[in-house]
Amino acid sequence: REGRSGDEGEWFFGAPVFWKRGLFLTGYLREERWRQPGLSVCFNRPTRLLWVPTLDGVPESGCLKGRWVTGEMYVALSPTVNEKLGQIAFLGRREKFITHCTELEIFKLIEVDDDFHVEKLNPQFEAGANIFRGVYLRVHEEARQFGMLLFRGEPWLVVNTASMGLRIVALINLKEPQNSRIVSLPDSANKSVICMSALDDKILLMVQSFTSPPQLWLGNYDDASDDFHYSMVHEVAPDIPDWLRDVKVQSIQVGEGERAQAWLLSPSTEMDANQEKSEEANVQRDGLRKTLEGVIDQVGRALADFKSVDGKTSKELDEVFSQAEELEKVLASARERFRELNAKLDDNLRGRPVGLRPLISRIHGGPHVSADSLFLLDTCLFLGLGHPMVVPNYRGSAGFGLDYLECLAGNAGRFDVDDCHSAALKALEIIHADDVEYAKQSSRFAPSQRELVAFGGSHGGFMTAWLLGDPKYHMAYKCGVLWNPASSLHGLFASSDIPEWVLAESGRLDDSHLDAEKSRAADDAIWAASPMSVVSNVSAPALVVLGLADARVPPAGGLRWAQAASRARKARGEKEVDVISFEGQGHGITGPGCYEDAIASIAMWIEKTTI
Repeated sequence: REGRSGDEGEWFFGAPVFWKRGLFLTGYLREERWRQPGLSVCFNRPTRLLWVPTLDGVPESGCLKGRWVTGEMYVALSPTVNEKLGQIAFLGRREKFITHCTELEIFKLIEVDDDFHVEKLNPQFEAGANIFRGVYLRVHEEARQFGMLLFRGEPWLVVNTASMGLRIVALINLKEPQNSRIVSLPDSANKSVICMSALDDKILLMVQSFTSPPQLWLGNYDDASDDFHYSMVHEVAPDIPDWLRDVKVQSIQVGEGERAQAWLLSPSTEMDANQEKSEEANVQRDGLRKTLEGVIDQVGRALADFKSVDGKTSKELDEVFSQAEELEKVLASARERFRELNAKLDDNLRGRPVGLRPLISRIHGGPHVSADSLFLLDTCLFLGLGHPMVVPNYRGSAGFGLDYLECLAGNAGRFDVDDCHSAALKALEIIHADDVEYAKQSSRFAPSQRELVAFGGSHGGFMTAWLLGDPKYHMAYKCGVLWNPASSLHGLFASSDIPEWVLAESGRLDDSHLDAEKSRAADDAIWAASPMSVVSNVSAPALVVLGLADARVPPAGGLRWAQAASRARKARGEKEVDVISFEGQGHGITGPGCYEDAIASIAMWIEKTTI
């Protein structure tokens, strides 16, 4: 490539896109001050487009010469091209930003005399299409973020983006961006729509929600109606169980001034209160009884073996005696445990909300992504077990405008935690809106009642750690689950492949760590934002789930938090924090069977802890 002033670091190139006889490459700058690239999910590191004008033969130098085509832009991501339409479009940002995801802008490259000019598009949508809140690149989905269509004789850029807790598809008119539109399907309220492919005047969409599995729809443009006509191509799971169909899904506004959005998922509770409590108790007692019967059956087989002494040697008889004695101890212990759990069931069911288990707050990571209405394994599992759920899009989430996203930088551990707790309290009020007795007992909304379960991964684990330790909120939580949590910010800054994340979210993304005086201020800011600063307050049971090969949030931080929380709980005479780890697994714990194992283990742990 041609030289460029101001470059500090080394450029890496990838994401090749062919155009006519040349090639576009995306250049990623690895700055000297950050040790590891972290390119897979971080969009706040400088990227630019390189144009290699010809691929016809290799010059004697052995290198094809390229030139930058996106000027002084801070970020420019791999373009979408269509030679037949003569269009090149890409997403980017001119200004520097510190958050790892942000609202991006749409640009065109216009070819003029063997060169390219950059033109920014400002799409506008028909009246009533106020759902569009900007373009937000979805982590790990860059390859299918865009497409191009041709209808009405005009080229259109297809963009997947987040908007107010949903996934939507925007069609950007590349010739007249003021006439852009949002894809709209019938019966798609509270559902996410994602473009999987686009060709000429056809578009393939995936439609799903918290309670409806993904469906594929094919849209064909119709000139007469100037719209797409849709037909279902494939339905993954046509038989949705009744209990899932009956889950009520609501979008709610929470916090002071209704500043944040959250989803409330409520399982059906139509049965009579006494009948529901009785049936719930009977189901749980039946499970305990079956466990006890299994132990009794083992003892019975051993005793039968014991009575059959014919032909056994003295040594074999001693072994049988020993086994029978051990099983009798197990039997006695099982009977005692059955009596304890039976009594605990009666205590817990007395006064419990009709048919419902404790409310689970499912907190997304990032933090600058979003909790969208998608069909997820863990959500269905918790709903099937009878837990209502609240899924907050706290301040800092994507899809609500740039100001909403950027306001969290420097306020992590405050704005996001306050919004998540406000969402949980609002959910409880709605769940018990028709319960007059519950509403009268204002103390039921007091933190000492422990009606909530917090569950989050990465930055969601960071917030779960905060909720379990925050002096204002920690007594409201029955238990918490932390999945690869960003719980020790000092350790994370020293070990993560994205150390600048720590500085950004604590409000110190500059070179202050290189200056002794400023470094002390940065250190204080990081400590104030870290949940380690309140870990001594943790009193609720906690489960930490770790991928031991996680480079984004290395497991040492989660273990450090678990050890500190265990010391705090042991000092109160309570059980240590539980830890589950997965060898060779990274941030998402996505290896074959590992994710399912982790979710099942979490569900069983929550059931055991909240009975």
